[in-house]
Amino acid sequence: MSLMHDALKKLEEGGGGGNDGPAVSASRGKGGCFYKIFVAMVVFIASLAAAAATLYLFKRMGVGRWAPDPVPINSGISEGKDAGHSPAPRDSLSEGRMDGARAHNLRGIKAYMSGDLEDALANFEKAIDMFPAYAEAHNNIALVYERLGEREKATDSYRTAIELRPDYPEALNNLGVLIDEDGNTAEAVELYRRASDIDPSYPDPYLNMAISYEKAGSLRDAISSYEAFISRTDPDSEVSRKLTRKVTLMKALYLEKMGG
Repeated sequence: MSLMHDALKKLEEGGGGGNDGPAVSASRGKGGCFYKIFVAMVVFIASLAAAAATLYLFKRMGVGRWAPDPVPINSGISEGKDAGHSPAPRDSLSEGRMDGARAHNLRGIKAYMSGDLEDALANFEKAIDMFPAYAEAHNNIALVYERLGEREKATDSYRTAIELRPDYPEALNNLGVLIDEDGNTAEAVELYRRASDIDPSYPDPYLNMAISYEKAGSLRDAISSYEAFISRTDPDSEVSRKLTRKVTLMKALYLEKMGG
């Protein structure tokens, strides 16, 4: 009711001016009070009508339509060229294994990108066998398991990657997408939040968080997360333009919801 409050306040400020004096103010009595309330109601109803009209025009013009909805972003494959991402080898033998694991990881990535999931799986398995603490290889093999429909193995591999490297935003985001699809929205949002806290410039978790909030009916949080994603992407990209229109519609819906 803040609009009504503002309208009443403006009328109060304007009602005591001029040369009316005490006698005129007294003569207004209850009629003046009813008039103020009537005007405030008119202002409030007019604001709701304006929001409804905006929403109607957006729908008629095809601006910000809900379909197709954004698809959650999976962060994809990780090369892990920097040994600092995983525990550093302690001796020459371990260092040699790490080099071999990297080579298999890169071969797995090439196979994955070309669509050869069988070869990708074999190479990621070899990378993990050679260097079990290789977090990126665990993330990558999880992606293969997802593509093969082995969701439980994918979940376990993502969790292993995160245990080995707790500050791994891509693995946190990927696990969030997977468990969100299984209905674990609360845990997924927490994973997205952790990923964004680790790397605030990383846009993917913000979009995934927005989709989760929207599914849960939390428009305000969804709007905020969509805007955070848009601010971290190319404003001229098709995705940014579509989401900007979507957010405009969501804001109109949110205003209408709050007014109702």
